[in-house]
Amino acid sequence: MKYFLLLNCFLFIAGSVGFAQVGIGTTNPKATLQVTSANSGVLIPQYATLAQANANSLPTLNATDHKGLMIYIDEADNRGFWFYDGAAFVKVGTPTGVLPIANGGTGATTANAALKALLPDQSGNAGKLLTTNGTNASWQKPASRTRSIILDLGSIDVSAEQNGNPPVKAAIAERANPVIGFSEEGNQQLKTQIPIPADWNGTTPFQVTFYYQSATTSGVFYMLVGGRFRSLNDVISSTNGIPNYGGIFFPFQASSTPNGVMKKTITLSFLPYSANSEVLLLFIQRATGAADSANDYFNLLGIRIDYQD
Repeated sequence: MKYFLLLNCFLFIAGSVGFAQVGIGTTNPKATLQVTSANSGVLIPQYATLAQANANSLPTLNATDHKGLMIYIDEADNRGFWFYDGAAFVKVGTPTGVLPIANGGTGATTANAALKALLPDQSGNAGKLLTTNGTNASWQKPASRTRSIILDLGSIDVSAEQNGNPPVKAAIAERANPVIGFSEEGNQQLKTQIPIPADWNGTTPFQVTFYYQSATTSGVFYMLVGGRFRSLNDVISSTNGIPNYGGIFFPFQASSTPNGVMKKTITLSFLPYSANSEVLLLFIQRATGAADSANDYFNLLGIRIDYQD
């Protein structure tokens, strides 16, 4: 009987070795190891942290015998399956080696190198946008946009110290905000300073729009508009308030209806600009003489400055 049992054991082992297939939960394995279960799975070794796995398991492994060994890390930032790549534990799903990039791949071994290989030449194209015409991609400068600065007339200093012969800041019944009035006596001037916006493109001239009104509907207001670009240090070190600076005379037509709102847009292309300029000094003055034929107040309602970024 003992001989019979030993013979059976030998035949079972020999058969297992010969077929080299083991089935758990099945008598017909289709692979070297097949685990079949209707209500369970395979539980592999678990570690609470990656540091624990590196400390306890990694020293016992070598690239010859253990490459591909799997563990599970139950740690918030590292939770998931990890495998031994012959040198360290690597999380399953982490890309390594050559990246499978579209268009046949580039052969690059890092994402950054792959992007450089796929994109048009980036040299000299800082700040540009990648665009396509439907066939080819290229770097293009972003379209320039118009931006605006609205000046608060209520906060502008109209004192004689700043403006020489200043206009009058006053409230009128039909306006919620104060207006700045230039009388028909003329030579009244208003000066104000505006920091140059950091996103200005540095080449396209500023455009200034003056909103105004008059009770009279006839004649022309003859206004001197000018300015100067200055450095911030120049402004700070100035001891004489805002200095005088040149400009050009422009006709401002009187309101088409009594107290109707009018506007006049002037491009400041006549002002010289230097690279160290940080402040725009803006100047408007009502002239005297026959050219100014509107016999009434020129009421300045607002100032808008437009620039291109």
